[in-house]
Amino acid sequence: MPRLKENIYSSVSRTCYGTAGMVVKIVATHGDVEIVEDQDGNRFPVSSSKLEYDQQAAIKPDTRPPPDKKGKSTPGRKNSKQAQQIQTLF
Repeated sequence: MPRLKENIYSSVSRTCYGTAGMVVKIVATHGDVEIVEDQDGNRFPVSSSKLEYDQQAAIKPDTRPPPDKKGKSTPGRKNSKQAQQIQTLF
């Protein structure tokens, strides 16, 4: 989980959104700006350069199970014939 390198203030009201060292969760990325969420659930924008990443979190192994490759179709997906029919309608 990333941490804030410095205090983050609102540009208009000068309210402090987060303090240096606070652990945040990245919710979205828009170019050089990250939308982050603190432990209380408050979301605010932060420049990517003001975030530092924990090295151990970057090395964490993938614990997800491998995908099923037995030829079964996944639920919710259309087969190729249905997809072609939909494309011809538009």
